[in-house]
Amino acid sequence: MRHAHTLGYAYAHVCALHMLERDVQAVGTLAQQALVAAAKRELPLWVSVARLFLGWCELESGRLTEGIELLEKQRGLVQTAYLVPWLPTYLCWLAEAYIRAEKPCDAKRCLEQAREVFSRGGNYWYQVECLRIE
Repeated sequence: MRHAHTLGYAYAHVCALHMLERDVQAVGTLAQQALVAAAKRELPLWVSVARLFLGWCELESGRLTEGIELLEKQRGLVQTAYLVPWLPTYLCWLAEAYIRAEKPCDAKRCLEQAREVFSRGGNYWYQVECLRIE
């Protein structure tokens, strides 16, 4: 529990489990705890991952503008850091938000990018959700 990166990894996966259950309150609480812990230890990767989950919470709570803004601020890190396994998930969150915000072109762009990640192989765990959104 003292190893900062292990803690960040654990928080991310527990948040993901609750996200799959659509438990906004649990994800929000855990992501906020992860954010505080990562900021305290100056770990930008885990700060961004926590913010991704907080962005998802904003979207699921109906605050589309805030959620999209928070997720878009993390886009660069998600695409450049070793977060490829999370990229399709993140893009599906954004696509769904853009659909709800009546921005179908932005949603389509996100889904196309997710398909491109799937075409490289080895990362299919969120593909069904991507197809559902399409």
